Amino acid sequence: MAPKRSVVVVAACMAAVVGLSACGGKSGDNKSDAKDGGSSSSAPAAQQPHGELDKLSGKEMADKAKQALMSATSLHIKVARADGTGKTVDLSVNRQGDCMGTASNQGASVELIKIGDRVWMKPDDAYWQQHSNRSEAGKLFKGHYLYGTTADDKLKKTTRMCNLAAVQASMAKDSDSNDGFTKGAPATVNGQPVIPLTNPKKTVIDVAATGKPYPLEIIEAGKSKVDFSDFDKPVQPKEPPADQTVDIAKLKEQQGS
Repeated sequence: MAPKRSVVVVAACMAAVVGLSACGGKSGDNKSDAKDGGSSSSAPAAQQPHGELDKLSGKEMADKAKQALMSATSLHIKVARADGTGKTVDLSVNRQGDCMGTASNQGASVELIKIGDRVWMKPDDAYWQQHSNRSEAGKLFKGHYLYGTTADDKLKKTTRMCNLAAVQASMAKDSDSNDGFTKGAPATVNGQPVIPLTNPKKTVIDVAATGKPYPLEIIEAGKSKVDFSDFDKPVQPKEPPADQTVDIAKLKEQQGS
C-alpha cells in the first residue's frame, strides 16, 4: 500500500529541496521534543461565519486544504527550518517546472533560476567564503551565475521542488492521513483570516477562511515553518545576461570533478 500523506507531509516533501528536510513518513510521526512552534497568527480575528468551513470537521478541512494545494497552477513557498542551521527556501514555482528564488544555509545563500530544463545558480559571497578552503572557485566565479541543465543529476536533485506538477502527482496517488486535527478559533496570518488546525503533535495548519481553503501556513513543532502565497500567479523567471553566466562544467573542471 502506498504511504499515507497528509497536507503536512506534502509540505515537508516540497521543503526537501537542497536537503532542507526529509520527505516521507506520516504526519503523526513528529517525535520532536521541542517546544510547540505555534502558529504565527496574530491576534484572533473577529468572529465571523466562514460558510462551508464552519460545517467541516478538522480532518475534512485538512482534506480541503490538500485539495486546494493540489489545484494550484503556481505558488510561492517559504520554508524555514527550526534546527538552528539557518536553512531556508524562498521560491516561486509552477507546474511547468519553472522557478526562481533563493535557498540559504548557515548564513550563505544561492539564487536559483530554472526555465524548463535549464538551471542557473548564483552563490553569494558568503557561500564562496565557506568553500574557499576547497578551491579557488570563489575567485574565478564570484558574482556569476553557474549554468547547467537537469541532465546533471546534482542540478536535477537541487531543483526537484521546482516541478509543482510532480509534487501534486505524488499527492494524488497517495491516500490521505489528515486524522487528528481539531479546529481552533479564527485568527489571521499575514493579514489574512484563517482557521487554525492543530493535531496532537502540535502541528498547526492555518487554512484560508475566505476564498479557496489554501493552507497559508504549516508549522511542525521543532522542525519547520512553511508559508504558501501567490497561488496561481504567473511565475516568469528571466534568463541571466550571458556576460554574467559561466557553464558549471568549468567549475567541475576547476575542482577536478
